Amino acid sequence: MDYPRFSTADVADAAGVPAETLRTWIKRGDITLVTSEPDQFTPGTGRNRLFTFKRTLSVVLTAELLRLGLAVKTASTLATRFTDTGEAVGYWGDEEPDLSKTRRPGELFKDDQTIFVVRFPYNDDAPEANVERLKEATKSPFWVGSRKFRSALFVNLDHMVEQVRGKLNVISD
Repeated sequence: MDYPRFSTADVADAAGVPAETLRTWIKRGDITLVTSEPDQFTPGTGRNRLFTFKRTLSVVLTAELLRLGLAVKTASTLATRFTDTGEAVGYWGDEEPDLSKTRRPGELFKDDQTIFVVRFPYNDDAPEANVERLKEATKSPFWVGSRKFRSALFVNLDHMVEQVRGKLNVISD
C-alpha cells in the first residue's frame, strides 16, 4: 500500500478525472498530498510523480466527494480521514484489545462494510468526516454524541477500493 508505483495518469484514470485536472489540483495546492516518503513528489527534477496506493485512494475519494458537491480542497482534506487516520486503540491493565476489529489508515473494516460519512452541521461550520462501519453509519446518521447535523453524505469505501484495485490491477490483501 505504501510503495510508490502509480503515475499521475493512472491515478487520474482511477479517479475518473483528466490527468491535467489532477496536475492542476496539485499545482494549486488544492489537493492534500503528503510529501514525505514513500510517495515520490519531486517537482522540477524531471522525474515522474509516483503515487502510493493509499495516496491514490485519497485522490479517488476526493474526486468522488467533488462529484457530490464539495469543493476540491475541502474534499481532499476530508479524504485523508480515510487514508491517513485509523482507529485509536487503547487499553488498561493486562487485557489487550482485539486488534482484528480495528482499521488501519487506508484500510477497510474486516467485520463490516466501510462507509465514509460526511456530516454537515446546522451552524454552517465546516463539514466533518468519519470512517464508520455500515451499522454505525446508518443507526443515527444525523447525530454524533450530542451533536445534531442537518445532512450527511455516504460513500461506500468497499466498492470504491474494489473499483480502484480493478482499474490499477492491484491484488487484494
